[in-house]
Amino acid sequence: MAADVTAVVGSVATVIGTIMGAFFGVQVGSQGKEAAEAGRAKAESVTRKALAKLDPSQGTDDLMKVL
Repeated sequence: MAADVTAVVGSVATVIGTIMGAFFGVQVGSQGKEAAEAGRAKAESVTRKALAKLDPSQGTDDLMKVL
Protein backbone atom coordinates (compact mmCIF):
# COMPACT_ATOMS: atom_id res chain seq x y z
CA MET A 1 0.00 0.00 0.00
CA ALA A 2 2.69 2.51 0.99
CA ALA A 3 4.71 1.57 -2.10
CA ASP A 4 1.67 2.24 -4.30
CA VAL A 5 1.15 5.67 -2.74
CA THR A 6 4.83 6.48 -3.15
CA ALA A 7 4.73 5.44 -6.80
CA VAL A 8 1.63 7.55 -7.52
CA VAL A 9 2.99 10.61 -5.70
CA GLY A 10 6.32 10.24 -7.48
CA SER A 11 4.61 10.00 -10.88
CA VAL A 12 2.43 13.02 -10.23
CA ALA A 13 5.37 15.04 -8.92
CA THR A 14 7.39 14.16 -12.02
CA VAL A 15 4.63 15.31 -14.36
CA ILE A 16 4.03 18.54 -12.43
CA GLY A 17 7.77 19.22 -12.23
CA THR A 18 8.15 18.70 -15.96
CA ILE A 19 5.26 21.04 -16.78
CA MET A 20 6.50 23.73 -14.39
CA GLY A 21 10.05 23.45 -15.69
CA ALA A 22 8.88 23.84 -19.27
CA PHE A 23 6.69 26.82 -18.37
CA PHE A 24 9.42 28.69 -16.50
CA GLY A 25 11.98 27.80 -19.15
CA VAL A 26 9.78 29.40 -21.80
CA GLN A 27 9.29 32.46 -19.59
CA VAL A 28 13.03 32.93 -19.09
CA GLY A 29 13.67 32.42 -22.80
CA SER A 30 11.00 34.96 -23.66
CA GLN A 31 12.55 37.56 -21.35
CA GLY A 32 15.95 36.99 -22.92
CA LYS A 33 14.50 37.45 -26.38
CA GLU A 34 12.81 40.70 -25.34
CA ALA A 35 16.07 42.06 -23.92
CA ALA A 36 17.98 41.12 -27.07
CA GLU A 37 15.33 42.72 -29.27
CA ALA A 38 15.43 45.94 -27.21
CA GLY A 39 19.22 46.05 -27.55
CA ARG A 40 19.00 45.52 -31.29
CA ALA A 41 16.42 48.28 -31.65
CA LYS A 42 18.57 50.72 -29.66
CA ALA A 43 21.68 49.90 -31.70
CA GLU A 44 19.72 50.36 -34.92
CA SER A 45 18.41 53.73 -33.73
CA VAL A 46 21.90 54.97 -32.81
CA THR A 47 23.26 53.78 -36.15
CA ARG A 48 20.52 55.53 -38.10
CA LYS A 49 21.12 58.79 -36.20
CA ALA A 50 24.87 58.57 -36.84
CA LEU A 51 24.41 57.80 -40.53
CA ALA A 52 21.94 60.69 -40.89
CA LYS A 53 24.76 63.09 -39.96
CA LEU A 54 26.97 61.97 -42.84
CA ASP A 55 27.17 64.10 -45.96
CA PRO A 56 25.45 62.23 -48.82
CA SER A 57 27.69 63.92 -51.40
CA GLN A 58 30.73 62.12 -49.95
CA GLY A 59 29.47 58.76 -51.17
CA THR A 60 30.29 55.56 -49.32
CA ASP A 61 33.83 56.51 -48.26
CA ASP A 62 32.61 58.14 -45.04
CA LEU A 63 30.30 55.23 -44.40
CA MET A 64 33.18 52.77 -44.64
CA LYS A 65 35.19 54.88 -42.16
CA VAL A 66 32.33 54.69 -39.66
CA LEU A 67 31.91 50.95 -40.02
